[in-house]
Amino acid sequence: MSRTLICYLIFICFSFQLNAQYSCDGSRYRSIVFNSVDTIKAIKFGDCITPGGLNKELFMDIYQPVGDTVSRRPVIVYAFGGTYVTGDRTQLAELCHKSAQRGFVAVAIDYRTYDRLSLPDSLAFADVALKAAGDMKAAVRKIREWSMGNNPYRMHSDFIVVGGVSSGAITAMHVAMVDSVDNIPPHFRTIINNNGGFEGNSSNNFQYSSSVQAVLNFSGAIARTDWIDVNDPPVFSAHDDGDATVPFGNDFAAVNFNVPIIGQVTLDIIYLEGSQSIQNKLRQLNIPSDMIVKTNSTGHVSYFSGNNIWKDSIIENSHIFLHNLICGIQSNTNIEADFEYQVFPNPARSELQISLPLNQGLFHVSLFNLNGQELKQWKSNGGFLTIKRPNENGQMYFLTLKNMKTGLVKTHKILFQ
Repeated sequence: MSRTLICYLIFICFSFQLNAQYSCDGSRYRSIVFNSVDTIKAIKFGDCITPGGLNKELFMDIYQPVGDTVSRRPVIVYAFGGTYVTGDRTQLAELCHKSAQRGFVAVAIDYRTYDRLSLPDSLAFADVALKAAGDMKAAVRKIREWSMGNNPYRMHSDFIVVGGVSSGAITAMHVAMVDSVDNIPPHFRTIINNNGGFEGNSSNNFQYSSSVQAVLNFSGAIARTDWIDVNDPPVFSAHDDGDATVPFGNDFAAVNFNVPIIGQVTLDIIYLEGSQSIQNKLRQLNIPSDMIVKTNSTGHVSYFSGNNIWKDSIIENSHIFLHNLICGIQSNTNIEADFEYQVFPNPARSELQISLPLNQGLFHVSLFNLNGQELKQWKSNGGFLTIKRPNENGQMYFLTLKNMKTGLVKTHKILFQ
């Protein structure tokens, strides 16, 4: 028997094992399969001391699909955004709900934010970020403790995802990527040591691992992409390419503060390497990854506000990414086979053309206005598709392009002048 055939058979057997282990059926984890979600609020998972010296209890909210009969389910642990100054776990209710509808157990956690009266410098910012990472690791360990015990929430200890929005995504990236073998500068090591080491000091159940199997990075970053190594987990990212708060590439992160008398102050607080740099490093190391970029956008996590088309597209693609990891589907370095397309001219006067790739299956194209109303849809097997100006007064619209074979969805902004 040839070596190629043996490798193929091993991959098929491995895929079957994954499908059986996680109840993969082609829809679960990637599409909404449950209408209702049950939420269990304020489950304690740790204790800590804030940057301001206050004692704080840490809680999580757990979201589960109603009517699910699977005994062990993958878990997504989400952390909220707020530049480590504001925010709380209730901000993640929608994300958790959508994940639970797809068959995950979704968890929204507390973590420490900056509560001192003075403005933080870069070391104080690094300190609170690493405190937050310790809090998230405590949540992961608690989930693993439950899953290896009586497992009241039917969680699967072998597939835990961490993710978050903005500072929550920064937290998740450091949980997943930073470990003792990395080349960490002395000032960072001092902060880590002062916060209980790499596992943190938010709980003492260190007999359980805080390792994770994937990351959902929504407009996050990492202090150094050099800390990412070949053994680190896959990452799905989304980012505005002109983000002025958390850099898309390598730059300083900005934080807004309300200062008495002066008012709101924006500070460039700490150097970070954002989603573009993370994606480049992951591809260099052949770690499975995917990224959606909202181009020509200076907003921060703007894809989750306002128009729902971007939000739906990114949430859908992030779950497709996880589905393919869980169910053993992998085509190459990137989990989803990407597709290239062109839209021209843009801006247009009366009509524009979309060039779609041939031999990549059926594409479903939809046109939406800014209110999220679908105006028209087309199906194409590739080639050129003509989009005419809608019969309304608007100038800006959105196209969604979905590859029906892979499920990958892309969103594109168009203008009619």
